[in-house]
Amino acid sequence: MTWRVASYAVWAALALAGAGVQFVGATRARIDTAGRFLRRLTLRPMGRVLLALGWMWCGWHFFAR
Repeated sequence: MTWRVASYAVWAALALAGAGVQFVGATRARIDTAGRFLRRLTLRPMGRVLLALGWMWCGWHFFAR
């Protein structure tokens, strides 16, 4: 297995996990969906700062190659 194939496998696993959490959140009220989670996170200034820092980190590590 090459690093490229391993990288694609990790991305696929993350996508499946995200879709699974979103599905469970949409069908059960105990777990928030992604939209509800982000809405709650951005209600406070510190949450907005953490979201912006996380987005910057993802952009730097995943998109700026």
